[in-house]
Amino acid sequence: MYIFLYFIAWVASLASSTMYLFAALATSLAERYGSRIVVIIGSFVSATGLLASSFVTALQPLYATYGVVWGLGASLGLFPSIVILTKYFRRRLALASGITLAGAASGALVYGPLIELLSTKFGMSTTFRILAVLQSLMLLSALTFVPVTMATGRNQASTRFDFSIFSNRFYVIWVAAQCTFMVVFLVPFVHLVSSFVRVHTSRPVM
Repeated sequence: MYIFLYFIAWVASLASSTMYLFAALATSLAERYGSRIVVIIGSFVSATGLLASSFVTALQPLYATYGVVWGLGASLGLFPSIVILTKYFRRRLALASGITLAGAASGALVYGPLIELLSTKFGMSTTFRILAVLQSLMLLSALTFVPVTMATGRNQASTRFDFSIFSNRFYVIWVAAQCTFMVVFLVPFVHLVSSFVRVHTSRPVM
């Protein structure tokens, strides 16, 4: 049972890892084609992943439908939404970014109890379909991303990945610190269920 819960936790781990793994791709696409179209594509991809997950009857396919497909769609939706802030804001970019991330955090607080309620009442298959519909609403927010005219030289310079950034040792240290932070931040909480069950089922009955 513990092993099964362990592998269930890895579905969420894979989804989170995929989302951050494709961040560079998502931001590069946003710079080249604009945040609007990339977020629209991300909306369809993530909704497709959730809809496909609703038809899954075993654990293994969830690694693909939720862990990879939804994770990729979430990456295409999240990071271009952050990139576009740099187009709209200059003086108060830090404040705008903080408010944006606070909104994401507030959504996470709401989604937890909501998913628990929906899964208890309708089951996970229907819950995945409801979440797919909600995820599609990201399309509406993407339509508000009005393109901002930028200097063509800057856009052309950002269409290719510049590996020279890794010659900056301070940037490399920052990347390594972020990798360490994400291990502490993301990995443990998706394994809390198996740890909680293991601790409580091992206690002697009084």
